[in-house]
Amino acid sequence: MNKKIVSPYLDLKRLKKPKDDFKNCINILKKKIKLDKKKIIDIGCANGEFLNFMISKYPNNYYCGVDINKSFLKIARKNNNLKKVKFINKNFVNVRIKSSFDIAICMGVSHSITNIDKLVSKLSSFVKKNGLIIIDGFFNDYDIDTKIYFKDYSNKKKKWQNDFNHFSKYTLSKILKKNKIRKYSFHNSFLKVNIPKRHKTKPQHFVWTELIGNKKIVTNGTNLILKRQFLIFKK
Repeated sequence: MNKKIVSPYLDLKRLKKPKDDFKNCINILKKKIKLDKKKIIDIGCANGEFLNFMISKYPNNYYCGVDINKSFLKIARKNNNLKKVKFINKNFVNVRIKSSFDIAICMGVSHSITNIDKLVSKLSSFVKKNGLIIIDGFFNDYDIDTKIYFKDYSNKKKKWQNDFNHFSKYTLSKILKKNKIRKYSFHNSFLKVNIPKRHKTKPQHFVWTELIGNKKIVTNGTNLILKRQFLIFKK
C-alpha cells in the first residue's frame, strides 16, 4: 500500500526524458505543417513538459498552455525554458480566446473525460481556418465506447475514479461530421521505451509495459490494454 501518493507531474526529472508520445506527436505534425513561427496552444499542459520539449526543437513559435491544476502550472512557471509561454489556469471548457492559433494540441485529456464532443468543438474554436487539431486517446477500432470507473486500493485515497475511457472511431467520425470536419486521420503512438511495473511502490493504476508474445502492450492494474492513438484534423 502507498502511504503518500505524489503526482508524477511534480517530478522535474521527467523533463530530461521526453515521452515517446511527445516525439510521435511532433513527427505527425511536421508532416502536415511547417513548425516554425506558428501559434500553438497545448490543452492539458500539466507541468509544461511537452511544451518544454517542443520549445527545445522549435523555439520560434508562440506558445500557450492551459491546465486546470494550479500545482502543475506552478511547476511550469518556474521553468526558465517556459518564461515566454502564456499559461491559463482554467478548465478548457471555460477558456474564451480568439480563433487565432495555427495548432491546438491535446494530450492526456480525452481518456479522462466523458464528453469528447465538447473537447472536439472547443479545440476547433481555438484555431483559425485551416488550423490543425491533434488529440491523443485510447480510440477504439471497434464500434464500442467505454467509460471506465475504478477504485485503486493501493492508493491512499480509495475512491472511485473515472479514467482510461475509450471512444470509438465510429463515435468520433460522427462528431467530426457534425462539426463539418471531413478530412481526418488516426495514427498509432508506439512506445520504444519500456515502462517498469512498480505496483508495489506506486498506485496500481499507473501504467507499465508488458510483452505478449513479441508485441509490446501498455497496461495497468485495471487489466486493460491501453492502445494510444492520435487523431488529427483540419478545421
